Amino acid sequence: MSAVIAMAFAAEAVINYAGAMAVTGWKERDFFPVKIKALEARLKFTFDAGVEPFRTVSLVKEARNAIAHGQPETRKFEAVGRGLGDKLRPGWAAVVEPELIVPALDEVMRFKELLFSLAKIKPGAALTSAMGMPKHTKPPQADLGR
Repeated sequence: MSAVIAMAFAAEAVINYAGAMAVTGWKERDFFPVKIKALEARLKFTFDAGVEPFRTVSLVKEARNAIAHGQPETRKFEAVGRGLGDKLRPGWAAVVEPELIVPALDEVMRFKELLFSLAKIKPGAALTSAMGMPKHTKPPQADLGR
C-alpha cells in the first residue's frame, strides 16, 4: 500500500513540476483533471487512461484517493469456510499486489520521462540536494532570548 501511495505522490509531483515549468499560471492545487487538460493543451499530447503509462498513473491516483478518502461499502454474499477473506477485500487491494509494484513504478517513470521530454526539461533539472550548507557558510543562529 505504501508503494502505491508513494507512486501516486511521485506522479503528482511530476505533473506539478512539468506544469510549473511549461504552463503559464500553473495552479498546483487545481484538480487532477484540470491539470492534465492544461498539460495536454500546452505539451500537445493526449492522456488516455486506457494506454500505458497513463493507465498506471490513473490507477495509482485512484487507489491513493480510495485509500485516503475511503467510503463505506455494503456487500451481500455467502461465504463458506475460507472464502470470506477474498470477499472482504477493498476494491483498491488488487492494485497493491506485490507483483504489480515494480511494473507500476516502471510506468510512472515512463510517464515522468514523457512529460519531461515534452516540456523540454533536461535530465537532472529537477534534482534537489540534502547535502547541507557549504563549509564556508555559517549556519544561522537561533535567537534563544539570551
